[in-house]
Amino acid sequence: MRVGVMGVHYGHIGGMFRSAVDAQNAEIVGIVEADDNLYRQYSADHSIRRFETLEDMLDAAKPEIVMEGLGHHEKVEMVEQCAAADVHVLLDKPLCRSLEDLDRIQSAVEKHDTRLTMFFTSRSHPPLHCPERGNSPG
Repeated sequence: MRVGVMGVHYGHIGGMFRSAVDAQNAEIVGIVEADDNLYRQYSADHSIRRFETLEDMLDAAKPEIVMEGLGHHEKVEMVEQCAAADVHVLLDKPLCRSLEDLDRIQSAVEKHDTRLTMFFTSRSHPPLHCPERGNSPG
């Protein structure tokens, strides 16, 4: 799977990035990040091409999915752009800031049959596994 990264300056992108790097079936094909230090931090151990804009990365790197580490106010436009390019999206929480944002996101993913999923960091947090096991049958 070809993975693009849109922003590494916010949220839980570190965990998402490590998951993509560690996945046997994934290759990070590009990063869009304006901050030079953050770009170097994420690309230091990996040869990852840097792009100026999401559009540039979508056109040149051809990711199949884009994950984001953006400010909440930047997500809707990114989802719309990825959906229009037939690229799936992995978002950090929260999904959106308003019902208007939700309507725009829903419209984009439905119109283009885009898969959108959320990254919930606490789902793999060890303290949550004990209650889960305690509630399992058997």
